[in-house]
Amino acid sequence: MLEIIMMGVCVVGMFRVAENDNESGILWGGVTALLCILGVMFVPLPYARELIAFGLAFLLLIAYKVLRK
Repeated sequence: MLEIIMMGVCVVGMFRVAENDNESGILWGGVTALLCILGVMFVPLPYARELIAFGLAFLLLIAYKVLRK
């Protein structure tokens, strides 16, 4: 149950970060949700998988912004 709450917090947090960077919050929130779901399937660490997914989505957002310019 706590893991589902953490997933929601990660998705909403990435939505807010993307909106503040003038990017599509829905897109980046969806990417984070997808990474969280994939983390549940492939990462055996119970609560760290959401943090890993959020960090990976954040790094993808930074890489996207750097490559776009």
